[in-house]
Amino acid sequence: ASVDEEIIAIIGEMFLEDCPRHLAGLRSALAAADWKTLNRTAHTLKGLFGHFAAQPAREAAARLEKIAATTEDAGSALSALDQLAIETEHFVPHLASAVRKA
Repeated sequence: ASVDEEIIAIIGEMFLEDCPRHLAGLRSALAAADWKTLNRTAHTLKGLFGHFAAQPAREAAARLEKIAATTEDAGSALSALDQLAIETEHFVPHLASAVRKA
């Protein structure tokens, strides 16, 4: 494996371990109307998805981040969070497969 593949594998493994916790944290923050945590966690996920060029998931995280920072609309935030969860479900198997190959 090349150095790049090894780095992607390491970052990928960390992401795969942390992602469920991040999504659960988003749901908890939304339930508590903790817009600051929602914004910060969505921002973190946006960056992580960006590392892997997972554009649909990155865009969903960016949408959630923007809602948390501006409108604080719970309905819109829930919709964005649901979309983020769907995009994450699509992306994670691809990343897991890539990590196993590295």
